[in-house]
Formats: sequence, structure tokens, C-alpha cells
Amino acid sequence: MATPPVFSAGSVLTAGQMNKVGLWLLNTTTFTTQNSVNVDSVFSSDFDHYRVLISAYGSNAGVTMDMNFRTTSTDLGNVYYRRGFYWINSATDLSGGPNTYLFLNNQTSSTNSRNLISLDIFNPNVATNTTMINHAVELQTVFSMHLGYFVNTTTQYTGFNLNCSRNAGQTLTGTVSTYGYRK
Repeated sequence: MATPPVFSAGSVLTAGQMNKVGLWLLNTTTFTTQNSVNVDSVFSSDFDHYRVLISAYGSNAGVTMDMNFRTTSTDLGNVYYRRGFYWINSATDLSGGPNTYLFLNNQTSSTNSRNLISLDIFNPNVATNTTMINHAVELQTVFSMHLGYFVNTTTQYTGFNLNCSRNAGQTLTGTVSTYGYRK
């Protein structure tokens, strides 16, 4: 097993030690009662693949959390495809597309029920199709989702948008952190 670098106050770390670090925190955004949140300038040529961790809740039961990739504006084209399922009491197929959004999670229970989402995003800033894996859970009803996504465009994205736009008058509160995987 590889030995992780030791970070000590006042010590100088070498390039070799720093190159062993697997994930780099690029951005953390906290939001309160927002219908839409842009996370810009996180995808670049510095990394090919990313991990995004979301901890959030909607203003009411039934809030659907979605995501769109973006450059200077949000991509609302019919370019998003998904394959996978969600589970409450039994598995339900969620395969579909094209859609104008990436479906992340559905808050099935009351206000303040925490949604935890882990996304692995592959090649969002490379001139090829972006793919993504989503593992999500809503804690109160133990609603879980496992989806793979394909974005049918070669746009080089620089960020993303989290939203609950399909739910008029609904809002999201939480935190999203974006990490780059070391090449």
C-alpha cells in the first residue's frame, strides 16, 4: 500500500510528495433557500475526472434535484441520457432520454430530510462525451438511486448548475464540494 505524504506545520513538501495526493478540493459552495445554484470554473484541463459531493435538502416533500452542465450559460439541450434505478420498497427503472436535465435525487419525505449525493464525472472539460455516475440517498425514507449518465455532446464544460426548477416555488439548502482526481 502506498504511504500518504505527511503534512506537518512548517515543513516543506516536495513535488513528489504532493503528486501522491489523489483528490484536490477545488470548490465548496454553500447555498440557502435557492431554486438554482451555479458552480462555475471548476472543470479545466488540470483534471480529467471529478468527484462532486452534495449534502442538501428541499423546502418540501417532492422536491426533485436536477443538474445541468454549463460553460458561460447552462446547457438546457436534449442531450442528457440516463440508465439505472431507484429503490424505496423495490427497484424502479429510471432509464431514459434525451432529457434537458440530469435527475439527481427526489426528496420523498418532509422538509429538512437530508439528501446525500456522490457524483463521479468523467471528461467534462475534454472535447468528448461526458459521462457520470450518481449514487444518491434520501435519509428519512431511505430512498436510494444508482444511475449512469451519458451527455450526447462534445462541449467542454467548465461548471454545473444544481436546481429544482421542475418544482415551481421550491428551494434547496445545502453544500456542494467539487474535487479533481489526480491524473
